[in-house]
Amino acid sequence: MCQDNSLQTLILHDNNLTGSIEETFKGCTNLTELNLLGNHLHGEIPGYLAELPLVSLELSLNNFTGMLPDRLWESSTLLQISLSNNQITGQIPDSIGRLSSLQRLQIDNNYLEGPIPQSVGYLQNLTILSLHGNGLSGNIPIELFNCRNLATLDLSSNNLTGHVPRAISNLTLLNSLILSYNQLSGAIPAEICVGFENEVHPDSEFVQHNGLLDLSYNRLTGQIPAAIKKCSMLMVLNLQGNLLNGTIPSELGELTNLTSINLSSNGLVGPMLPWSAPLVQLQGLILSNNHLNGTIPVEIGQVLPKISMLDLSGNVLTGSLPQSLLCNKYLNRLDVSNNNLSGKILFFCPMDGESSSSLLFFNSSSNHFSGTLDEPISNFTQLSSLDIHNNSLTGSLPSALSDLSFLNYLDLSSNDFYGVIPCGICNIFGLTFANFSGNHIDMYSSLDCAAGGVCSTNGTGRRVAHPSHRV
Repeated sequence: MCQDNSLQTLILHDNNLTGSIEETFKGCTNLTELNLLGNHLHGEIPGYLAELPLVSLELSLNNFTGMLPDRLWESSTLLQISLSNNQITGQIPDSIGRLSSLQRLQIDNNYLEGPIPQSVGYLQNLTILSLHGNGLSGNIPIELFNCRNLATLDLSSNNLTGHVPRAISNLTLLNSLILSYNQLSGAIPAEICVGFENEVHPDSEFVQHNGLLDLSYNRLTGQIPAAIKKCSMLMVLNLQGNLLNGTIPSELGELTNLTSINLSSNGLVGPMLPWSAPLVQLQGLILSNNHLNGTIPVEIGQVLPKISMLDLSGNVLTGSLPQSLLCNKYLNRLDVSNNNLSGKILFFCPMDGESSSSLLFFNSSSNHFSGTLDEPISNFTQLSSLDIHNNSLTGSLPSALSDLSFLNYLDLSSNDFYGVIPCGICNIFGLTFANFSGNHIDMYSSLDCAAGGVCSTNGTGRRVAHPSHRV
């Protein structure tokens, strides 16, 4: 392959190659780029690769085993190393610090263990460091924050402990920080936003601007710092699954580039929307499983004009469900279950010449909603899941339910509905689950209807729960 020594770039990704590369490329003395991604290569990564003039080494998505070779870090030319998704074991060697020219290092999803070596601080040209999905332990070394060119740092899905160091303020170019699924504790440092204050693109072909801050599933405590307002370029904020308390800071309303906020499964209290200025880019807001109280603001449609996913479940919210929220043309997933909401669910939306609702998933179960389920529900033609069980809804079931042709999940159980189940429901082709139990449904008439339609167990085999009288 390299007999004439002229080969400089070799790209063989996704070719079902097998075997080892123990001696394969020894003679490629002018090779600067080697890409073997996505094959079935095995064996150890040979140290002789450091003797080649390689600039880029891509060995991800193979079956390489063994430890990281010490010799690899003696290269004087390598700028990019990607070894992700292999079966590499052992520790990251201290000798990693020798490769001072390195700009990008990815060793995700292997079996590395032990601490991140302090010598990583010598990699001062590093722009991307990604070590997620290993078994790394210990604290995040303070020396890491000497790598002042870092734009992406991903240490997620390891066993790291200790605090998020305040020295993170050294990383002024940082625009993607992912520390999720570790055992980090302590408060979120106020300095966390230094790298998200300005949109900066370091001079490296490997850097991508993400605007991502993910500290989810750790043991972080305290309040979300008001200094979060300095993260002006932040697009995605995920603090899910920690032990945070206090209120949602109103300063979040100043982050106009946000597209997604996830603060679920913490101990947050107070209002769910403590700002009034519109976040016009925000598409996802997940605040479930906290202790948020108060009402859902009537003006929520103006504050979140392009929201597509809103999850407020598992809180102690009171008051009614704003009609403008249900009728938001961008909203396709709404979950307000397990709260103390009351009043009538208003499915009526003003028609504007086109479908007035894009809602696909609606869950308002386990609240105190009352009133009837009216015919305008047929305007919600895109609904695939409707769950309003365990409320105090009453009246007969509207025939308009039969017009929800995309419905596959329907739970109306544990309410005060009476009458019969509209026969047309049994003809909804994709319906796989329906529950009418715990109501005052005329069981016998409804069963006669079901027996003649596609709900029949000897028809399509779809499982539809039988109606039953409330005891």
